[in-house]
Amino acid sequence: ISSFIVYLCFLAWALLPENVLHSLGITYYPSRYYAIAIPAYALVVYSLSGIAYIGWNMINTLDPKDLGTVYDFSQRRLNQSSLGRAPLTFVKCTTREGIPDIGDIDPLEISSFFCRRK
Repeated sequence: ISSFIVYLCFLAWALLPENVLHSLGITYYPSRYYAIAIPAYALVVYSLSGIAYIGWNMINTLDPKDLGTVYDFSQRRLNQSSLGRAPLTFVKCTTREGIPDIGDIDPLEISSFFCRRK
């Protein structure tokens, strides 16, 4: 409700002639230039914020050739003993080893698994 009242005050200031505002007792108000400038500036800032957001993300994105896109400091490597013989095959719950630990598999191992000849 308060935003509606502020909007009505803005419209009254922007559209009513000066003599009507003076008869209401309002004698000090900003220039009428701001009635057009403030919405125009707000529209430009809103429009450019999407472009700035995309640009900010592009600046902070790593180069595709950088190893940081594949490897991470917080990754948890799995050792070969916890994976068993075939790390990328399904593990049956009935085996003696059970389900392997949760962790990251080496990308070279994954690519060699998927690119092997059958």
